[in-house]
Amino acid sequence: MDRGTENATATAWQPQRGDLAHDTGPGRLGVVTALPEDTGTAAYQLTLQGGGAGRTAPLTRLRPPAAAKAAALYVCAERSRRIQPALPIERAEEEGLAFAALHRLDLVESITDPFGEPDPQQRAGWLRVRELAETGRVATVIVRWPAAISPEHSHEFRAREIAWLKARATTVRYSWPPLADPGMG
Repeated sequence: MDRGTENATATAWQPQRGDLAHDTGPGRLGVVTALPEDTGTAAYQLTLQGGGAGRTAPLTRLRPPAAAKAAALYVCAERSRRIQPALPIERAEEEGLAFAALHRLDLVESITDPFGEPDPQQRAGWLRVRELAETGRVATVIVRWPAAISPEHSHEFRAREIAWLKARATTVRYSWPPLADPGMG
């Protein structure tokens, strides 16, 4: 029985010896071979699947195996005032879905916020993104482009949020083709 996958939240999930765990540092699966109490440290020891030297990792960097491919799609696009006001939102959703499929990410949730508030922490949808990252339910947040998190004139909010996600082993990926990372996956 793989006890590590019974509860997928980062705060409640406690891997045990023999469990598979996704180490977000190297982005690889490993088998837990020692717990922090075994070594008197704050780190777990893993032997990576597929070979290579074992490594240590703190709990904040470990996720249940299924969480490694879990993603949330976040859409916050300004509506056009012209003929098709919903078109920017539809494009962002289509690109996000295509990006998730291309990179074999499991879309956990699609979240949409109205455009206009520059501070993401003042938007209900973005707070949901933070909740998913905090609980370890997603390892990736897909957005169309950086301005979906916060507009250029408020780039400090974006930097704050990306750093916050990174501290929770969650990455931001852009689905707009000129910004999309072709090597990701």
